[in-house]
Amino acid sequence: MINNLLVDDIRRFFFIFMTGLNTLQIILTAALPILIVFILILVRDNSRFVIRHYRVSDGRIPKQLKLVFITDLHEKSYGENNRKLLEAIEGICPDAVLIGGDTIIANRVRKLARRRSGSGEILPVGQWCGCSLSLMKGLTDKYPVYFSNGNHETKLCTDPAAGPWIRTFYKMLEDCGVKILNRESTGLAESVILYGLDLPKEYYRKFRKHSLSPETVRELAGVPDRDSYNILLAHKPDFFDAYAEWGADLVLAGHVHGGMVRLPFIGGIVSPNPSLFPKYSKGEYENGSCKMIVSCGTGMHTLPLRFLNPAEVSVIDLGPETGTGEL
Repeated sequence: MINNLLVDDIRRFFFIFMTGLNTLQIILTAALPILIVFILILVRDNSRFVIRHYRVSDGRIPKQLKLVFITDLHEKSYGENNRKLLEAIEGICPDAVLIGGDTIIANRVRKLARRRSGSGEILPVGQWCGCSLSLMKGLTDKYPVYFSNGNHETKLCTDPAAGPWIRTFYKMLEDCGVKILNRESTGLAESVILYGLDLPKEYYRKFRKHSLSPETVRELAGVPDRDSYNILLAHKPDFFDAYAEWGADLVLAGHVHGGMVRLPFIGGIVSPNPSLFPKYSKGEYENGSCKMIVSCGTGMHTLPLRFLNPAEVSVIDLGPETGTGEL
């Protein structure tokens, strides 16, 4: 009797085990194609960029002006010396190229700088900013190039060990013809002014909510010319309300990397703050008469993850008032 019960228990256990195993096999069989597709999209989106066109019109803009906006390169290289990126921009024939910061990777530079803080040695540029500099040199040979800080450059400015490195980087940018607009402005054309906003590192601290007033923007970027069309290079898009109230007509931002993973009908999933479902992650936004274009960026760092979210080169066609929107 006991032996029969034991045999029955073994049979029941074996039946449950095999049922569970079959169920697991079915789940794995169904999930495998999905996983393969996910990996293929990841690989593809991490190795390519797209060109997105925007048209912005205003009565204060006297003539057609084509701008290329690049942000968040993070030492990414598309081909040797960023050849593919340079060729794509050459095909656009811009009047100027605007760089929205985060061209390098702060943590990488900081680690290298701290290892050599005793000697004061700065490594050859190829080991920490070579991709960025090769792109800048290729651009300045043909176009006016304007640069404003992102959070990665800002962090290095206040780091005791990395400070000399970022100053060396700025010097090399200026030597190859880049105009640095950290808290400065310049004219792009008659009555079209470009401002560079360099936010202090406190506004980028993680796991905190930040607020920015129009008065602070005025202190950091200057007083906008109300008779001109004002373009603000503002790396972080979160403060769109303050930028608009300050007097920006067009804001160009990045920082969010498009939300890293994008899903249909939902949009970007996570920002670098980090926060879920960022309000501004990609494309064009409006606040009264002010418009903001948020680029997905051209590179990644730390977690090189892009899904349904390829890198981006933004092309902004400015002109007299004839309509607006993404082309």
